Amino acid sequence: MKTIIQYLLLLSALPAMLAAQYTGGNGGGSASAISIDASLPVELVSFAAKVEKSDVVLTWQTAVETNNYGFDIERKSTSTWNNVGFMEGHGTTNARQSYSFVDRSASGIVSYRLKQIDRNGSFKYSEEAEVTVAATEKTFALFQNYPNPFNPNTMIQYHVPVHSRVSLKVYNILGAEVAALVDEIKEAGTYSARLDGTKLSSGLYFYTIKADNFTATKKLLLTK
Repeated sequence: MKTIIQYLLLLSALPAMLAAQYTGGNGGGSASAISIDASLPVELVSFAAKVEKSDVVLTWQTAVETNNYGFDIERKSTSTWNNVGFMEGHGTTNARQSYSFVDRSASGIVSYRLKQIDRNGSFKYSEEAEVTVAATEKTFALFQNYPNPFNPNTMIQYHVPVHSRVSLKVYNILGAEVAALVDEIKEAGTYSARLDGTKLSSGLYFYTIKADNFTATKKLLLTK
């Protein structure tokens, strides 16, 4: 019985003995707490997108980061998100960090978001930022008509970077031409063409631009 009591007393004293080892003494030294930092999330404090000439400049800041592998930069121009870049994170830090990324391939109305990825593979998305990028002097472009859906009129905007012969036509779902909006030589610039759907039936149509070696097609919807 005496042996059992001694054993229990020893167990009850074990935490104090271990604490004395961590404080560097045998109970006579000054005590110091062992601090274990709790995991801090990646706290995004700002995210912005702005247009500089024909580029989109994205900037964002974090207040703290824990196990931050990095950020995927995603862009949406229609209905699909696509990855356009990656920025490496700072791992674990409680110092404010600043990031920037330049997208040189955007045009029209585009949205951006950040996909923050932890080193364990988990991730979360930021809020979205939207900008409008005008066509550049070097790039042919065909923009989405507005409004869309429409009734009965809609505007189609396009850009030609150099003196070009431009053809802009509208087709029904069977591929038959229903309207020829542009068929002439254009100087470099951004233009708009109006489609009058008064004599057209409700439904889905396609519009195609051809200029030099550039061809592009988009959809539009007429609802009556």
